[in-house]
Amino acid sequence: MNKLILTLIISLFCFELMGQISQQTLQWQNKTRRFIVYLPINYSPQEKLPLVINMHALTGTGAGQFNYTQYHKLADTARCIVAYPYGIGGRWNIGPFFGVSSEIDDVGFIGRLIDYMSIVYGIDARKVYATGYSAGGFMSHKLACELTNRITAIAPVAASMHPDTYAHCDPDRPVPTLIFNSVSDPITRYYGFEGVQPVEDVVALWSELNDCDVVPIEEEMPNIVQNDGSRANKITYQNCDESELVFFKFFNAGHTWPGAQPTFILGNTNQDVNATNESWAFFKRFTIPDDIACGQPSGLESLVSNNQLILSWEAISGIEHYSVFVIYPNGEKQFIDSINGNSITLDAGEEEGNLAWWVRAKCESGHIDWSPLQLDDISLRMAHQDNIHLFPNPTVDRLTIQVDEHLLNKKYKIMNSYGVDIMFGQLNATSIDIDITSLDPGIYFFKAIGYSSQKMFLKH
Repeated sequence: MNKLILTLIISLFCFELMGQISQQTLQWQNKTRRFIVYLPINYSPQEKLPLVINMHALTGTGAGQFNYTQYHKLADTARCIVAYPYGIGGRWNIGPFFGVSSEIDDVGFIGRLIDYMSIVYGIDARKVYATGYSAGGFMSHKLACELTNRITAIAPVAASMHPDTYAHCDPDRPVPTLIFNSVSDPITRYYGFEGVQPVEDVVALWSELNDCDVVPIEEEMPNIVQNDGSRANKITYQNCDESELVFFKFFNAGHTWPGAQPTFILGNTNQDVNATNESWAFFKRFTIPDDIACGQPSGLESLVSNNQLILSWEAISGIEHYSVFVIYPNGEKQFIDSINGNSITLDAGEEEGNLAWWVRAKCESGHIDWSPLQLDDISLRMAHQDNIHLFPNPTVDRLTIQVDEHLLNKKYKIMNSYGVDIMFGQLNATSIDIDITSLDPGIYFFKAIGYSSQKMFLKH
């Protein structure tokens, strides 16, 4: 956990498709894990947007899943963020297949990805949804079973469960589930085979876990696109316990994502149902229940006294344990876990500039929510200061820099979280605006060259 949090904001690279897309990395189990983030147009962290985690098939990639499912086209109007994680070697650890097993903790990786998205993008931690194609859909089922109170709802496509997942799936609460499977799928065989539980067993399991009526309602979907070579039925389970279960059952369709561009390599692609649109229409109805989510820490305050840094926040009723993630003005990162109470005292050091920090509530249920970014100018409370002010902070595209007259005409630089210089300029006025649209999302540091203090800013 510590290694992950200390390296959350790292290695942000440009993904040259459009301005709202970036390819990013974090460290998990001493491995670099990749993922693509899509931000909707006019994104603002104040929106607290939902997050959809969209996972690729075996041998696939996040980029391939981006192109295949086209979830980003929906995200702009739906107002959600979409993350496309990469499995190690194109695989997800969803159970041993054909004798091949894995030690990779992909459930833990997805949990830390949610932490990352909470810290950097301020997502709504009560609205985190998982979908995926083929092996990515298997992973969706596993997340619902094992990361239950951080995953709000799932929508696996062309997937099932590994028998181990099926045998041990015991979520703490009913999980809203939307399932897409074809009777004639040549890969995820409907009636099961080695390493694949029969699809109807999985549907029946979710019906039991969600406490739905035994007999569902089945309706034939309109065959609007007759030349796609397939048709679909919608099976709805009634009176589920604070959840829903819906199963789209396809006939003469292949191992495909309904509504996607047909390829015909793995069979027909049904065009009467669009899995992207249907999954979002399903997801948006659900939120982690109040008795599961313990709330987001608020009222963050910092105090510097006698070289001690005192961080405090408002306690949440019933919650005793918190964690704090701190980024100091010099770029050093620190994660302090299992704090009892609502304050902590740290060594303030001699650094001047912005202090960035977040607080994490650790609910008894296993749900986790992070506070919004708290950005404090601790140089104002120390003996020496160069009076450099940056705003808005956090920012998206432009940064205003205001300085005292003694810094006029001095050169400045902007460094990334590794301390690498990436942008230079000159303070030719006491207030200047600079365009930072070319910077990738993350933490940056502004420094007037030749002066001790530096200021931190967060680029979304």
